Amino acid sequence: MLSEQAGGEAALAAERGGYDAFALGCFYDPTLWAARSLVDIPRVDLSKSCMLLAMGAEVLIPGDGFLTEFVRRHGLRSVDGAPVMDAPGLLFHYATVLERDRLRWTHRKA
Repeated sequence: MLSEQAGGEAALAAERGGYDAFALGCFYDPTLWAARSLVDIPRVDLSKSCMLLAMGAEVLIPGDGFLTEFVRRHGLRSVDGAPVMDAPGLLFHYATVLERDRLRWTHRKA
């Protein structure tokens, strides 16, 4: 698991390297708060992107990897416009939407 310092350094390296967004592939968001305070590019994580996509969804199939592949192999690509994808796929899809729409996170310190 990444420490906050390592995650912050990775986010800074991504921004300096010209990346459009920083995607954290850990559902428990161990470094996201540090990354949000350090960079201006969109920062996304698995848990928030999963929850935001699920808002308003009528059908959720909890599962990763095998279940997603099984469903896709049988031809199901979307449900009412919501794509069938695993959590890492969702994370990168959400980052793409943020960048495409030029959306930026705001973070208010508690």
